[in-house]
Amino acid sequence: MMKNKVQKLEEIQESQISSLLLGNRIDKLFKEIEELHEEGGFPGGLLLDTCETTVIPLLAPELTIQTSKRNLEELFKYLMDDEVWCIGIHGIGGVGKTTLALHIHNRLVQDVGTFGYRPYWVTVSQENSIGKLQNDIAKNLKLDLSNESDERKRAAKLSRALTREKCVLIFDDVWEKIALDKVGIPDKVKGHKTCKLILTTRSLDVCRRIGCQAKFKVQPLNEEEAWKLFEENLGQQTELSPEVRDIAMPVAAKCAGLPLAIITMAGSMREVNDIQEWRNVLKTLEELTMEQEDMENEVYPILEFSYSRLKDMKLKLCFLYCALYPEDEEIYRDELIRSFISEGLIDEGKPWQAKFDEGHSMLNTLERSCLLESCKSYDGRSVKMHEKKNSFTLF
Repeated sequence: MMKNKVQKLEEIQESQISSLLLGNRIDKLFKEIEELHEEGGFPGGLLLDTCETTVIPLLAPELTIQTSKRNLEELFKYLMDDEVWCIGIHGIGGVGKTTLALHIHNRLVQDVGTFGYRPYWVTVSQENSIGKLQNDIAKNLKLDLSNESDERKRAAKLSRALTREKCVLIFDDVWEKIALDKVGIPDKVKGHKTCKLILTTRSLDVCRRIGCQAKFKVQPLNEEEAWKLFEENLGQQTELSPEVRDIAMPVAAKCAGLPLAIITMAGSMREVNDIQEWRNVLKTLEELTMEQEDMENEVYPILEFSYSRLKDMKLKLCFLYCALYPEDEEIYRDELIRSFISEGLIDEGKPWQAKFDEGHSMLNTLERSCLLESCKSYDGRSVKMHEKKNSFTLF
């Protein structure tokens, strides 16, 4: 009897000791959790190892024109100059500013060992804000600003992150002065030598107001280069007779040396060999450009013509629908096609797969006409509309 009582007391004692030990362990775990939680607040902002930040080349038209190649080399001289930390690429819409910036980005990505700078691309456009710019830069840097609402603190965290590595911020399509200090972009004049800035804009005044040390104006192509680019984009399948060539050359000249207009016009005339059709095109362009006196909007008649050549009204409506998205936004093709279906632009009576096949066919046609551009997002299954084409739909 006594032995049983002793055994029971021992069991109770062991149970109490186990509970006590378990309680102590739980207390310790809670303490560790609290410490981890405090560390997880990241008061200086969360910045992932930059070595893990993957920067990939962006889709860019090939530079086949010698002037464009020389422009690229000239811009790299500015970029490698230690006294230049901000470069402004300016010129009228459609002249090729973004294309040059894309090639700068891609060369830096592909040859980081030579240049030592990591590029980060940010599309600015007309409707922008300090907060959106900060978010776009932070996204490139894999920097988490989601828990910080104060603009100044966000700027401080961005500035610290940007000084941890040699990088080049590329701001595309800037329309007005950006308060760099409010965004969090370190100024080299203040002693930071790791971050450089390249911007594209239509306005020389914007370059001056932002404080660009180097201001590079992109000029339209000369007549010979414009024709070369036009021929290249007609494609090898389009063989022009001497008589048609005599009409096609003035058609190319109507593009005013603007690569965007040249590529778009040539895309709409691929596989057209009929001289009557070329004559009609030239007459139409002459009438359209006579009404257009503003050089800044010289490209609009070309875009209007290319749009009018879309045979199917559904294609035109699909093109206009794409303009509802923000400028230069990369749009998932399947998302667009679902929208086309819901808007009745694709026959709802078809099987689901047939609807998607038709949608992809329509987007391919718009790409071949150079009215939409293919992008690398979503494994290459996305498109975007050039900002000039976007504004054309409102023009």
